[in-house]
Amino acid sequence: MRNSAAALGSLFLLSALATLSAQEPAAVSAWSRFRGPNGAGSASPARLPVHLGDPELKLWRTELPAGHSSPVLSAEHVFLTAEENEKLFLYSLARTDGRVAWRREVARERRDLVDQRNHPASPTPAVDAQRIVVFFPDVGLLAFDHAGKELWKKPLGPFRNVYGMGASPILAGDLVLLACDQNQGSYLLAVDARSGETRWKAERPWARSGHCTPILWRTPQGEEQVLLPGSFELDAYELASGERRWWVQGLSFEMKSVPVMLGDTLYINGYGSPENDPGRMVERPEFSALDTNGDGVLARDEVKDPLLGEWHAFVDLDGSKTLDAAEWDYLGAALRSRNGLLAIACGGSGDRTPEAVKWTYHRSVPQLPSMLLGRSGLFVLHDQGGLVTVLDPFTGEMKQRARLEHAIDSYYASPVACDGLVVFASTSGLVSICRDALPLETRAVHDFEEPIYATPAIEGGVLYLRTEKALYAFRHREPAAVRSYQGRVVAQTMHWQGAGWLMRETREKEEAPELLLGQLGLREGLTVADLGCGNGFHSLRIARRIGASGRVLAVDLQPEMLRLLEVLAEKEKLENIRTIECESFDPHLPPRSCDLILMVDVYHELSHPEPVLRRVREALKPGGRLALVEFRTEDKDVPIKPEHKMSKAQCLLELEANGFRLASSYDELPWQHLLFFEPTR
Repeated sequence: MRNSAAALGSLFLLSALATLSAQEPAAVSAWSRFRGPNGAGSASPARLPVHLGDPELKLWRTELPAGHSSPVLSAEHVFLTAEENEKLFLYSLARTDGRVAWRREVARERRDLVDQRNHPASPTPAVDAQRIVVFFPDVGLLAFDHAGKELWKKPLGPFRNVYGMGASPILAGDLVLLACDQNQGSYLLAVDARSGETRWKAERPWARSGHCTPILWRTPQGEEQVLLPGSFELDAYELASGERRWWVQGLSFEMKSVPVMLGDTLYINGYGSPENDPGRMVERPEFSALDTNGDGVLARDEVKDPLLGEWHAFVDLDGSKTLDAAEWDYLGAALRSRNGLLAIACGGSGDRTPEAVKWTYHRSVPQLPSMLLGRSGLFVLHDQGGLVTVLDPFTGEMKQRARLEHAIDSYYASPVACDGLVVFASTSGLVSICRDALPLETRAVHDFEEPIYATPAIEGGVLYLRTEKALYAFRHREPAAVRSYQGRVVAQTMHWQGAGWLMRETREKEEAPELLLGQLGLREGLTVADLGCGNGFHSLRIARRIGASGRVLAVDLQPEMLRLLEVLAEKEKLENIRTIECESFDPHLPPRSCDLILMVDVYHELSHPEPVLRRVREALKPGGRLALVEFRTEDKDVPIKPEHKMSKAQCLLELEANGFRLASSYDELPWQHLLFFEPTR
């Protein structure tokens, strides 16, 4: 049943998101950088494709060399980077058909070491109307025009980062910004977008490990600022000059995610190691106690503690294979930092710790995936196990914590959202499309059977998805309704204003509903979908039989019918019914969720029988059944219009053509067939 308080909170959040959108600078209005507009991962409302396994939804697939960079878009093209045979490339593909418009090799200067989970083509390009800017850590920053001509090149590096570099450039007016956090000599760089000349460079000696991509924020006074998380703290820089305006401490020593904004509040997550979880933190001995030979450095064999020994390479900032006192102090600071998620009030000057921290959260904090601010709250995707936590962005209160159904896997890519749907992509290639609502519910899961490390992009209702082997584009296409199917006329759906007829007293005699329900094998704990439930004639009865541990998914095309059902369920205090407003071509049932799907006097009215039956197959659990109830054409005495009746032969013809086989039937209902079907594929 609906929760009015939750609905009110969602309206408040939607209002706040709309206000934020109006405040964002025009330069970040398209999916032109990593995670789209200002790194938020949210696209402008447009109908998003859901069932990615449907061939008609795939616009195109273009094979590409491997790379971890995410797709970014101009009005006509998609851009991404790749590596093939140790050569580095920038690709431009047509958005219409995926054709490669051009590719440009970038001469590789060197081969910096990267973690096996990273890639030489990890940073995502940034795009504006004049140029595409790319960062290859083995080369530096480069800019190309939209025809593929190199405009300028700015050599950078070599870099020393324990994981390799991973931050992406962004464009802000006439500046290109790039965060270069590394073991030593970290900085935030701003270059002229037209020439590549350095405009300013802000040193960041405290930043040691991570690869966050910055976002932009405009102060109430109108000043544009660059917000960049790094080791231990969040920093704000004036965009025009690079002057450090304010900062907040309390972050993890390793920061990799992109922050997201709601109004003047920034949300950021950081994870260093299991030892940085509350309750697991360890102390390290004094430097002098371990430096037994007095040479002023600690070799690996001088650190006897196995746990601290594992940290040796991570805090060896200069690569000397020994640790000096400063590096040992860094280890101490790293061990004292906490994995966590922080909500930070932006603005002010100087050190804003701790008054700027609104709330913190320290449970199941992700290392790589960035958070997503959706309609239902703040989505936090853990790296392992498909675990999603939804938090109230205003208080930090946990609203839900659950695993993605049928997608328990590891995750590198960050979630993205559009028009009430959230997209999650796992490393093994499982892509989940979920409703942005509580409780979180999966609409569809598709296994691409190709690893995915890149974050998807969304623009104009098209979902761009990069796997290890290819770039895909998907668009929603509504199938055409049919007026006739397999030689019969499709009947008109009853209007909700005729709902009273569904509760008529004579229905008990005409249809024997209790006899029908007795044949369905109902028991406590089952999940049963009543497809075409109307105002709940059967849903209410089923809910009583399957008990509090069971669940009825009451599905109907007309919201008015569902409201009538909700009133009746509330009157009977039935809390195990969930109403679902469906579409004529999609019942919106979660995949592999139903033990039984019941259609009573409904199938003959389906204007999209094939898409609906496809979704029904996907919604059944292994061993699940479809129960079809239709008035008998064979019985001339059944006083129902011919188009609202079906013969058993016609039912078998249509269901077998759509991947079902007849498992059993029951012929003792007064006026109707009761046919049980099982999927064959």
